Amino acid sequence: MFDAIVNALAQQFGLGDKARPFLQMLLARMDDPARGGLSGFIQRLRTGGMGDDVNDWIASPDGMAPVEAQDLEPAMGDDSLVPDMAARFGLDHKTVLAALAFAVPAVIRQVARGGAIPATLPTDADTFIGSRAEWARRAGASTVPRVEPAAAPSRNWHG
Repeated sequence: MFDAIVNALAQQFGLGDKARPFLQMLLARMDDPARGGLSGFIQRLRTGGMGDDVNDWIASPDGMAPVEAQDLEPAMGDDSLVPDMAARFGLDHKTVLAALAFAVPAVIRQVARGGAIPATLPTDADTFIGSRAEWARRAGASTVPRVEPAAAPSRNWHG
């Protein structure tokens, strides 16, 4: 379902093998129930000044309406997304924003087939995302459980 978006991210934005996990993380954040799900994400874009853009993406699923990266970041209403993606994928802020400026409209056009935004992402999008817990975790969070050091062995000097 998202192969064309992954390929464009890999080639046009230089993400290479990071393109698929980049899109998986974006989709998980777009549809995060703690943030209002997909409809909440769309609503934040609309109230963040991108209502006309969102309407264009929905109305013209095959068209390409450009979006300015500097407009998209505040409209998404997620101050941690860009820094989390930059840290997780080893990308600079500008590259992440440029890739998001392409990917967000592309995803919305993809899921809005028929001119309507679904309440949640389609089932095949859930399959594509994989483990939501992995993508919901902040980039700086450790993925390795903390193990307490073992106590030093006692030395019995008495024989």
